[in-house]
Amino acid sequence: MMLLPIGHHTHRRWRSIFIFLLAATLLYALIDTFNLHSQLRTPPGPPTVNLILATLSLKPHRWTEHLSIPNLTVIPYIADDPNAVYHPPANKGNEAISYLTYLHDFYDNLSDISIFIHGSDSSWHIDGVLEQSTKQALNRLDLAEVWKRGYLNLRTSWESACPVWINTSVTLNSSAYDEKLRPEEPYIRGAIQDIFPGRKIPRGLASPCCSQFTITKDRIRSIPKHTYKRAIEWLLNTELESRISGRVWEHLWHWLFLGKDIDCPSEWRALCVWYHVCFENEGDWMGFKEMDASKYEFLRFKQAKLRNGLQMGNRGVVGLQEGVRKIEGALGPWRQKAIERGRDEGFRRMVKGSGDL
Repeated sequence: MMLLPIGHHTHRRWRSIFIFLLAATLLYALIDTFNLHSQLRTPPGPPTVNLILATLSLKPHRWTEHLSIPNLTVIPYIADDPNAVYHPPANKGNEAISYLTYLHDFYDNLSDISIFIHGSDSSWHIDGVLEQSTKQALNRLDLAEVWKRGYLNLRTSWESACPVWINTSVTLNSSAYDEKLRPEEPYIRGAIQDIFPGRKIPRGLASPCCSQFTITKDRIRSIPKHTYKRAIEWLLNTELESRISGRVWEHLWHWLFLGKDIDCPSEWRALCVWYHVCFENEGDWMGFKEMDASKYEFLRFKQAKLRNGLQMGNRGVVGLQEGVRKIEGALGPWRQKAIERGRDEGFRRMVKGSGDL
């Protein structure tokens, strides 16, 4: 087959087209990179932070005065006091309605970072290695990591949460339905259909419990304002009890803000990177966790004996209490070593780079 020679003008035209396409590609890449950097750009200086408390009138929150977070504003939503400065439209849906009211009402005037918590300092919803103290967790929280991730759950434990916890196909008549363990499970599919019409229903949902999280303003605004209003209306109008409707929302926050069905970061990596409590490796963390669990077993046995009528001076009760003291004596230095290791930025960077967070 004979090839025709390419003329001078044809060659020049193709070269012009190539240069144009190359320039367009480079310009697109530059704009895309700029947009990405704009999203990840940290605020100049410490970020502004709003701490949203979902609480009640008889629950004091003076403990927040001991938080060391710069540029912090505490915003208590008092669910049972319609005369409070901040309150939801009704005391329904547990903490969810207070959170959603803030998300809607502050949508156009958000801080750089918002932290959503229940009103108490001492809470089992906070990891045991952080002494179940909300104050300690927040004082240790690395806000730069919050900014990079956009959203993170304040709890890292997978217990009763991960790797998969909610099956959205479960109904009230399903053999898999466990009313005691997951009473909210059969209602999640319907809630998603009502609140987020047209969105694909996830097959399963999982994330550490229990509706305490932190999020950036950009991530909040990635959801249209009217969606928060519709979610509030759902809580106000649903016939579900608050204990159910509130628990429905426990499983939706990560799905809403991250667009992920499953958000189960490695416990030991999350503790290290987010809270600077760095165990040497996964095995070191598991060893600590198992010993900590044995302490609570001793405490449960002790409480059971006391309920059965034994006195504090009983030999069995004393032995259990001594066992608890010995375990705590081992856990204390172990935890302190993890905190000291967490001061090493290089170690934290290595941990973060070794797995998905």
